[in-house]
Amino acid sequence: MRAVATSIVATLLALELAVRVWTGSLTSWTPAPDVGAESTLDPDLGYVPRAGLAVRVRDGFEVHTLEHGVRSNGGLRPRRARPVTLVVGDSFAFGDEVLDAESWPAALERAIDAPVVNAAMAGFGLDQAVLRAERLVPVLAPDRVVVSFIPHDVRRCAMSIWSGHSKPWFDVEAGRLRAHPMSRYAVWRHAIAPTLSRSILIDSLFYDALRRDGPDTFAHHRGDEVACLLLDRLAALEREHRATILLLVQPQTPLPAEARYAPDPDDPRSDWELAARVIECAEARRLPVADAVAAVAALPATQRQALFRGKGHNSPQGNLVIAEIVRQAIERLR
Repeated sequence: MRAVATSIVATLLALELAVRVWTGSLTSWTPAPDVGAESTLDPDLGYVPRAGLAVRVRDGFEVHTLEHGVRSNGGLRPRRARPVTLVVGDSFAFGDEVLDAESWPAALERAIDAPVVNAAMAGFGLDQAVLRAERLVPVLAPDRVVVSFIPHDVRRCAMSIWSGHSKPWFDVEAGRLRAHPMSRYAVWRHAIAPTLSRSILIDSLFYDALRRDGPDTFAHHRGDEVACLLLDRLAALEREHRATILLLVQPQTPLPAEARYAPDPDDPRSDWELAARVIECAEARRLPVADAVAAVAALPATQRQALFRGKGHNSPQGNLVIAEIVRQAIERLR
């Protein structure tokens, strides 16, 4: 038995060395750069940006993060220390496909000349954005919190895995939220994947398994109900910490009816129908809403198209438009 095990180990080692010679990476034993290098697992929130990042995600798109994994707004600093605005949300708020200074939170910071903390994370659902706000408000003591979401983020409230990554989720029981943690597999994978990816052979054979927690999975189809109940938590957060809450509904496409994400075959409602339901719930709770979806849809077609770029996120120009919509909404809150 020992001889068989020794033979297997020797064979794997020989294959590893052969692959390294073939790929010219004989001396490189660092983890694969896309396995756990840019995010860390937080069982209560999901995957969040690592603090102290300085990476080029793809051509022309660089990301720098600060303490708590919040994104840098670039080199300029506001002159005023207050009010502090905390932004939570998904990739549209984070500023996917643009530089640090080109995200809309960065543009908003310049417009109001006061700190804006970009604590958004790509792939977050509205549920995770609320959890992120609950985590950071007691720490950062902001004067206001902008909770940004695109229509699909409401659907993500019903999912336990989105875009290949596990997430915490809620269901509804007797009219109350019941929390469910991330899958144990995700915790296990995140712990061992960086080590295993040091092997080029293993990384090649198990490429997807080292980077993904599984296929997109719906735990239920009541994302709008979960989102509406989460608004009660935002209202409680506002009362407890006296931080004004503003909901921002961002467009995920130039027009609400246009599709971007695959539909849920078990829920015929559109993403926009789910988002509209959440807007109604916010209004019933007297939580202010900035509807950027309607504002963008009212623009001329050529102008709308210019607000989005290659992979569907906002262009620098689009982020300027969103920042102005938020600025005006903040002015109305006074």
